[in-house]
Amino acid sequence: MNRRIIDRIFFIMCFFLIFNNIPKIIQMNFWGGPAGNKLVFYPLIVGFIYTLYCQYKYKNVLVYFDKFFKFTFVYIVVTMLSLIIGLYTYPYYDVVFSGPVGQIEKLPHVLDILASHNIVVDQKFTLGVWMIARQVKGVFLEAFWCFGMAYMIFCWYYNNWQQAVQIMTRGILVGLIVIFAYSSIEILYLSGSETAKNILAIITPYFHPIKTTHGWWPPLLWKGQLRSVFPEPSHIGNYIAITIPVLWCCYLHKCSLKFLLNSFVLMFLVFLTQARTAYAMLFGMIGLLFLLLLIIRRKALLKQFSIICITVVIAFGAAVQFIGIMNKAPSLTATNVIENNLISLTSSNQRSNGARYALLKSNIRIAADHPVLGVGKGLASAYIVDYYTDDEKKNGEINMWIRYQKEKGVFATGYSMGDAMNEYITRLSQTGIVGLSTFLFPFIWIIVKLFDLYKRCKNEKQINVLLILFALISSMVAGCNGNVNTIYRVWILLGIAFAAVYSEKYSLKNAHRTSK
Repeated sequence: MNRRIIDRIFFIMCFFLIFNNIPKIIQMNFWGGPAGNKLVFYPLIVGFIYTLYCQYKYKNVLVYFDKFFKFTFVYIVVTMLSLIIGLYTYPYYDVVFSGPVGQIEKLPHVLDILASHNIVVDQKFTLGVWMIARQVKGVFLEAFWCFGMAYMIFCWYYNNWQQAVQIMTRGILVGLIVIFAYSSIEILYLSGSETAKNILAIITPYFHPIKTTHGWWPPLLWKGQLRSVFPEPSHIGNYIAITIPVLWCCYLHKCSLKFLLNSFVLMFLVFLTQARTAYAMLFGMIGLLFLLLLIIRRKALLKQFSIICITVVIAFGAAVQFIGIMNKAPSLTATNVIENNLISLTSSNQRSNGARYALLKSNIRIAADHPVLGVGKGLASAYIVDYYTDDEKKNGEINMWIRYQKEKGVFATGYSMGDAMNEYITRLSQTGIVGLSTFLFPFIWIIVKLFDLYKRCKNEKQINVLLILFALISSMVAGCNGNVNTIYRVWILLGIAFAAVYSEKYSLKNAHRTSK
């Protein structure tokens, strides 16, 4: 393989992480699965084609393929078994067939093409076949675009994992330039600038689609909160799961003011989102880094860590002042901001908590009734409505979700309640304990191995292992808000993590052989 080509593809991949919901016209949802609505799809497919070509030509690209194949096979078998049983016992076929054909986005176009050739097909039969085919396709596409792409990155860097960390760092930093530039315009808009508002109205549709979910999300302009290039403010909380580890670990290693200043600006933007997810992620990551430093016994780095904490406090103070000016509330205090954007997470009736917690509870009830294999991947939407309590159905937002699902159909993209807004509860309800355990196995295994690897590394290698550990754990935690694919970062990190562990394992074996 040409190292230069691979490095460039990987750099573009890491840079494109910020574009997590691209305009509809360039989305590839039919083939792209979890990556289909993201710009990272394109470097992924280019990388896959190039890897396939090099494997065909040189026969030496794929390494440890037997281990990858065994896990993927088990994962697909478990998920398919859950789906087959789920389809066989599915009690809502009448609800699906009584819904509009348009609930399967591309089906009306197929029926129109067949009708134009005088081929008449029963709509209910076609809807049933398409529904089953769609779920089966989803299982294989997820395995390919998630675990398959992680394996591809592993193959690229299994003997040079530190190069992958360096390239990822550069890609993330270039992405930050775009985020800072866009956010500067948005800050002016939030301050009341009409010019900035007009600029955003022009450029925003090039970053993500407008009003594709529930008829309003994401809006052209987001009032009162900063969201930067993302569809909504909370997605910044997902993105910092990889960005903050890069900035903080670079600062811990190099003590460079550049990384500290970038960190300050990013945290200032996080606080301007006034998104509870973003606040919770940031404060949680501070605690996680402190815990990691204690576990790996790097107390010497606590001085730099304390400087990071001071930077967080200053960024928060600046953000509170700006929010007060923006909302024309000069008496706004830090306590008000924390109570509204962090502590309010614990309340079941503040902001959107009532609806989100009810959705979680509904999925947990489904999991309790179907604990082993769940109800089948992609089949939970109709169940969720039945598992709401009468009191939960009185919530205005839930009532709207149920109405939309009845009008648009059980499988209507952007209108059905397809998940629990939590990766792990969703998998628990849809694939059961067996499916969730299978999904989590490689992550848990590699995190344990990374802790072991850290003990055997020194200097820069240690910091790089810390970066991977910090980012991977943070990214998994971010899956509690939506899913792990909101930002396509966890699969990049998983590939690098395996590359680091197997590379050092291979080096250790070689060292033993040489000593003998």
